[in-house]
Amino acid sequence: MSMIALDLGASVAAEATVSDATWAGHAVQRVSSLPSLAADWNRLEAGGGTTVFQSYAYISTWVALAAAGHGETPVYFVGSRDGVVRFILPMAIVRRAGVSVLGWLGQAHANYGMPVAEPGTFATAGGDVGDLLRLVARLAGAAVVHLDKQPEEWRGFANPFALGAGSQASANDTFVLELGEDYPALHGRLFSSRTLSSLKRKQRKMAEVGPVAFNQPGDVARRREIFDWFCVEKREQLARTGRGSAFDDSEIQSLYKAMAADEAGFQADELTVGGERVAVGLTAYHAGVATLINTAHVGGTYARFSPGTLLTHHMVETAHAKGARTYDFGPGELPYKLEWSPKVIGLRSTTVPLSWASLPLAALLRGKTWAKRVVKRNPRLMALVTRLRSGRAAS
Repeated sequence: MSMIALDLGASVAAEATVSDATWAGHAVQRVSSLPSLAADWNRLEAGGGTTVFQSYAYISTWVALAAAGHGETPVYFVGSRDGVVRFILPMAIVRRAGVSVLGWLGQAHANYGMPVAEPGTFATAGGDVGDLLRLVARLAGAAVVHLDKQPEEWRGFANPFALGAGSQASANDTFVLELGEDYPALHGRLFSSRTLSSLKRKQRKMAEVGPVAFNQPGDVARRREIFDWFCVEKREQLARTGRGSAFDDSEIQSLYKAMAADEAGFQADELTVGGERVAVGLTAYHAGVATLINTAHVGGTYARFSPGTLLTHHMVETAHAKGARTYDFGPGELPYKLEWSPKVIGLRSTTVPLSWASLPLAALLRGKTWAKRVVKRNPRLMALVTRLRSGRAAS
């Protein structure tokens, strides 16, 4: 992905190694300058072993526009062997209850937290990832390690950061569909002729209201205008159930507007009826993977036409046409994702206290993860929470 690599005002010459150590035959260094890592970072991510949320383009944009506002102090660790950089850990220190906590950089908003490395790097390294985490935490001066939203596997390789000591299942799983080369055949296998006929009928009925168009604008200003509409509609949609929208955050809005400058890496799709926008979907592209960021659609008159479903089918087809061979629907179990029969990948949270004094905070972080998981994976409890939220929104 080539979204936008922001100049953070630092040069390679300004890079400074803070401390050195070793892990499994790798020299491990804490590095202060993000731009000094650009060449190695881009080389490693090109191997497809990580997600768009660890791409240099995304991380540099996050650091420039949103990290400070979310209480993150970026810290980068580099593992080298035989003079070659083998992995980069994009991490951040946050303060919680006066304690320094080390997590993945951007995990306040990103779908996933992972290292930057070629596939299989850690599986063949021969070292305990837990030892690596304790090492980098010491170098960062952190008292607790808390790594969230970690996929158990990615691109066919297990993720040892998600599966080691101190890990537990997160509230959500994520849903990933392999598109293959023959998209029409895949689409025909996944959806019955009856389902496809129903969708075509809904689109014809919608066309009776006004001309139906699926648009994927190429100019930056239009993509940003679509994003603005998305933010408003998402706020109203979530407010009806008593929830707030992460996209109301001004720094998050700045992040996506910066991403919108790169047509190859970020796309805003819209469905219009008679020129009126009724559904929007945001997608990021990276290393052959199309990642659904989020969607929003209007209700009322158009709800019976399933505009969100129609747009999703168009977006997946378009992603394949653009060269994506994997479609990542992202975390959270929702009916429209399950309709595509995607692979379910568990997400995990890893919490490791590094001192006796940090045990209470580590226990609190683990407890919050446990409580969220219990509620979200229990339909009755989730329905109760939804009713309570809706009641507060209506009062």
